[in-house]
Amino acid sequence: MKRMSAFGEALRKLREKHSENQTELGHVLGVSPQMISKFETGKSVPSATTLKALAEHYRVTIEALLGLKNAAPAGDVPLQTLPVLGKISAGKPLYAEEQQIGTYPVLPGVDGDFLLLVTGDSMVPVIPDQAYVVVKCDIPVLSGGIAVIMVNDSEAVVKRVFYDPNGVILKSENSAYPPVFIDKERWSSLCRIIGKVTAVIHRLVE
Repeated sequence: MKRMSAFGEALRKLREKHSENQTELGHVLGVSPQMISKFETGKSVPSATTLKALAEHYRVTIEALLGLKNAAPAGDVPLQTLPVLGKISAGKPLYAEEQQIGTYPVLPGVDGDFLLLVTGDSMVPVIPDQAYVVVKCDIPVLSGGIAVIMVNDSEAVVKRVFYDPNGVILKSENSAYPPVFIDKERWSSLCRIIGKVTAVIHRLVE
């Protein structure tokens, strides 16, 4: 994710060069100042639409926003496309249908196998309602990491995973949602981790 770190640094420098604060830039893009902060610190990944809006606002190329030292001609930075496999709940378990419902362009450097559209507010502010999460399969999820978990082989949720000697704790970011403890027997027989959340893509309302 080095390129995303370069993007955050380039965005911060451009914003400061134009004497804008995060609130002012957020107003231009229609997002909160907290989201601008997440872009600059690499905690959230902008959508392709947001990136283009930023480039137009500052009158720079997308290459400059990505912090590329050897920039190609404008428009030559390729966007990769990942499949969107459906929606997932950040609150109550949602019936999961693992089938592709579309594709979505993501920035270079975003590491994942597919996207899921998150509904609900239990992972706010880390994952806003209607944001995409980028999911990478076949990599370990350490205690405290965010993962997509299949429960009862049909219900999927996105939560922080904490490993306990007696089982697993699924924790939301929103304190209004209490942690869920799953004992070892139920975890091994009825649950599985689908993949690790490697990035969050905040979508502008179109």
